[in-house]
Amino acid sequence: MEYNGEAITKVRARELYNEADQKVLNTAFINTEIKNAEKHIQRADAVTGKLTERANRNAEELDDCQHLADRMSERSERIQRIIADVKSANKTDGTQADSNP
Repeated sequence: MEYNGEAITKVRARELYNEADQKVLNTAFINTEIKNAEKHIQRADAVTGKLTERANRNAEELDDCQHLADRMSERSERIQRIIADVKSANKTDGTQADSNP
């Protein structure tokens, strides 16, 4: 038999068979690696989705905390103004003792 002008001997036929067999094994290994990679990607995608959901919940909680802190700050400012007004009124009326600044 001839293949591309080269006489194929039993040895050469065996070499070609071994090469083909190795290519089949390599292809099977590559396919297995691809399947494993796909599984890892799916897991990573699931984890990414969960982390995104958690980050969104954390952002909402942070917003709630910021609104609460803002309200408390406003309330504190109002209380400080009331205290300042009371002190000022007491000084004007002379009801605050000299020993209590």
